[in-house]
Amino acid sequence: MKWLVRALALMTLIFGGETGRCEPLETITETRSIFDVNGKKLTYHVERTKESSKLPTLVVIDGSGCLGALRKGFIDLMSPSVFELHSFARVTVAKRGVPPKKSSLTDCSDAFKKDYSMDFRVLDHIRVLQHLRNNADWWNGEFLIFGWSDGGDIATEVFALTPDASRLVFGGVGGGYSMREHFEDFWVCPEDQVSDRSSCLSELRATFDDIAATPIWGQSWSGDDNTYLAWSSRLDRRLTYLLKDEDRPVLMIHGDRDFDGAPVESARVLAKALEENVSFSYWEIDDMEHGMWSLEPELALELESRALSWLLQGENSARVDEP
Repeated sequence: MKWLVRALALMTLIFGGETGRCEPLETITETRSIFDVNGKKLTYHVERTKESSKLPTLVVIDGSGCLGALRKGFIDLMSPSVFELHSFARVTVAKRGVPPKKSSLTDCSDAFKKDYSMDFRVLDHIRVLQHLRNNADWWNGEFLIFGWSDGGDIATEVFALTPDASRLVFGGVGGGYSMREHFEDFWVCPEDQVSDRSSCLSELRATFDDIAATPIWGQSWSGDDNTYLAWSSRLDRRLTYLLKDEDRPVLMIHGDRDFDGAPVESARVLAKALEENVSFSYWEIDDMEHGMWSLEPELALELESRALSWLLQGENSARVDEP
């Protein structure tokens, strides 16, 4: 495993150069729809550099919630129009039943709730990739994957199940502990913060048993967008199993202040489990909470640029001791 990199200032010394922000490049944007195996419509969006040569594809996978793929902020994440690196195509797969520019987690549609689970999202991305392989005349066949939070978990499984993917960056997931363990040991029943942990665990596990027994979209827990269907697909996932069998380059990013999204201890457990894997890198970022943009804007942009450079230019984090 590449050694832990914990400071953006150090990352600048490792990689050198500017953040990659430049005058917007001329790009082409497309929105297309295809059908899944059940005949349901599946929509994806492409932004690609306008040029004649074929391009690598970067699949960007969004996190949880009924948020649109073309909403302000997310549409610029890893965008070829704002980063001067390789020319490439950025592909996002829309969540079903969500207006493209929706930016609020409230008023989630029934269509979204019926079709949002980790498993469904993995299948949606694999289906879009299958379609692109045979229909994208701009694609050179190379593709890379980026995902954060729920999207990082989904991205890791999509990567594992698509052997032709070259590189993966994921963040804000943890991955060493399951989501069930996050709730039991960090969020709801931590041993040092509850007076009767046995009762706390009993009540929490009863909820988990109810979710497992009735994985339905019409009932929610911990937010209207978090249905029993979604939780049943999310609670017991642990990325260690997949990444132990991986020899392609993988980069995990996590903030040392992340707690509510995924406790940083979970990321450290995964990094420890993979420390013998020379293709796995871990960047733990000082003062970052769950998302990159919890940092100061210039530092967030620096981190986004470094992650994109790692994907598109094959950059590797140096072997350095933790500062």
